Amino acid sequence: MRQARLSIAPRAEWHACRSAAPVAALERRMPRADAVVLPIAQASAELLARHLCVEVLEQLGGSATLWSKGAAALTVGVVETPHQEARYTVPLAPRD
Repeated sequence: MRQARLSIAPRAEWHACRSAAPVAALERRMPRADAVVLPIAQASAELLARHLCVEVLEQLGGSATLWSKGAAALTVGVVETPHQEARYTVPLAPRD
């Protein structure tokens, strides 16, 4: 089964989301204040956990900073439903 593709065009006040499905193309608008476009290929818990882990690592000062404080790894988990979770772990090292 082939997945429909979605294109997102940022506008001043909203995002225009357009489906390129072969049967019927649909367009929806989402207010920019209510939605964030993430640089991930699809909205899976696995890719979201990876993206968030990389962002958190950067916000905390990088691998070397956390290593110097005694951390050996950084793990971020995203829960979809009870008992269904994706985790992404970055092993830390003395240098980035």
